[in-house]
Amino acid sequence: MSGQLTLEPSLPGNVLLNLYSPYFGWENQVANLHQGADGPYALAGLPTNTDSLQLFAFQDVDGNGIFTMDEPSQVFDISPLVASLNLDINLSSSVPDADGDGLPDSLENAAGSCTDAYDADSDDDGILD
Repeated sequence: MSGQLTLEPSLPGNVLLNLYSPYFGWENQVANLHQGADGPYALAGLPTNTDSLQLFAFQDVDGNGIFTMDEPSQVFDISPLVASLNLDINLSSSVPDADGDGLPDSLENAAGSCTDAYDADSDDDGILD
């Protein structure tokens, strides 16, 4: 399984690709990959004894290895798995921006600013977030 990976350019962090299968239990990863730049990716050695897989991809902005809701992500249901499957993953169009100001929530949260569109000065210091 391979394809082209596109990261969100305004955010730091590697992309983590995790492949899960109900055959092995949804909590167990079948395969994973960490990639830090745009370009081709490949997952090899995939199981042949399952007919349903789920690929979860996310850009690990905070670097903790765990998905948080403000990180760009995509989920793909793959059925059946074909070894020659070509799947492009584009995380650049899935960046959460709750307040619509053009700044990704992950950057605003990291800086301690507000993602609430109705609270332009969340810390009441007289300076807009």
